[in-house]
Amino acid sequence: MAKKKNSRRARPTGASRNARGNRKTNTAQPLFARGGKGREFVKRSLVYWITRAAVIAVVGLVGFTAYLDISIRKKFEGQKWALPAHVYTRPLELYVGQKLNRQLVQDELEELGYQARSEIDRVGSYRFTPVRLDIHQREFRFWDRLRPQQKISVALDGDRIQNIEIQDQAEAQQATEIVRLEPRLFGSVSPLSHEDRTLLKLEDVPPALINALIAVEDRQFYSHFGINPVGIARAMLRNIRAGRVVQGGSTLTQQLVKNYYLTSEQTYKRKLIEMIMAILLEVHYSKDEILQAYLNEVYLSQAGNRAIHGFALASRYFFGQPLQELELDQLAMLAGINNGPSYYNPIRHPERALERRNLVLKTMLDEGYIDQTQYEKASSARLRVSPTAVRAAPLSYPAFMGFVRNNLQDDYQQDDLDSDGLRIYTTLNPRIQTILERAAVEELAAIEQRNNIESGTLQVAAVVI
Repeated sequence: MAKKKNSRRARPTGASRNARGNRKTNTAQPLFARGGKGREFVKRSLVYWITRAAVIAVVGLVGFTAYLDISIRKKFEGQKWALPAHVYTRPLELYVGQKLNRQLVQDELEELGYQARSEIDRVGSYRFTPVRLDIHQREFRFWDRLRPQQKISVALDGDRIQNIEIQDQAEAQQATEIVRLEPRLFGSVSPLSHEDRTLLKLEDVPPALINALIAVEDRQFYSHFGINPVGIARAMLRNIRAGRVVQGGSTLTQQLVKNYYLTSEQTYKRKLIEMIMAILLEVHYSKDEILQAYLNEVYLSQAGNRAIHGFALASRYFFGQPLQELELDQLAMLAGINNGPSYYNPIRHPERALERRNLVLKTMLDEGYIDQTQYEKASSARLRVSPTAVRAAPLSYPAFMGFVRNNLQDDYQQDDLDSDGLRIYTTLNPRIQTILERAAVEELAAIEQRNNIESGTLQVAAVVI
């Protein structure tokens, strides 16, 4: 029996006509539509290569960070600085029976940074009366021994020393025949970098200096992790508004990294490296260690070919005093110089330095580090730059320093002179040297004038024995 055919006709897979004879839409997938798989392939490939590039970049960054980490710790934990040999004048000696030149002694004391006071209740002070000279001496290491701080009382009979008494820290008093003032630092045998510094420990730094630096340089120093995103954003906003760089967002840690490890090159690459290294420093070292390194590293002035680094040497250079003896206005000036050592140099630009110092003091007042009375007293003080700092620019006694260098090279290796922090005590008498230089210049000019010789034609030499 024949099978009955299905009354419904199967639809063709291709195009067909409807009852009205119209062509239906082609339901078959055209060949080019299969490109969706191609797009998916491209997308997967793109994701793969982007991921791979990101992984390579991360691995490279991790490797570079590890390299920076090793470099930072190796240098920070090793010998941080080459310490030059420091050269000192002769010490002024006072002895019983000596005929005393009051002006000479007073000039010597002021060049050493001693302050005239009605009471010698603090180290680094002196008092002159018609019948007495009292000095509160600093601690100093001579070539033979360490002399602790002490009080000296010199009794005068007219212009001669009648007797001398010294009083130590235990207030034990005894008579002596002779005392000596400490010699004055006047030069150094610097390494090839010409960097000169005297190292200090954080416990020897006056709190007012630390407060001044934090107030004007990095108010979040004790809370940030090496960089301060808020400070960076604030600085960028101010710079954009000003159309130029008017404020930096660097923390004290970043400034240490730039000065100690990097250069002052103004590029984004250097800035990125600086930020990474600042974070690494904060990871490995305490805030106190970083702050102490900063206080010893920072550049603050130039004396001839000597670059004055660190606040300890800057204090001696500008004021002739140890950092611990400085008062608030002097500490604020040092903190202000830090922002621009050349621009705010108090020797060449006293008005700028004074304005900057007072800005530091005002900032300290606003941040609560000092009160109104302290601010008014410090901001009204004059700039008390030591006369030796003015005369030391560009260099004190260059001919004598050359003589010293030549003699030292016969007995010491150059590496020892460049990096071991030796103390060189000499016979140079600054009083005689000053008088001799003045007399030589005046007499030379007089000889040329008397003999109608062109000025600057002759030369003169003088030796004191």
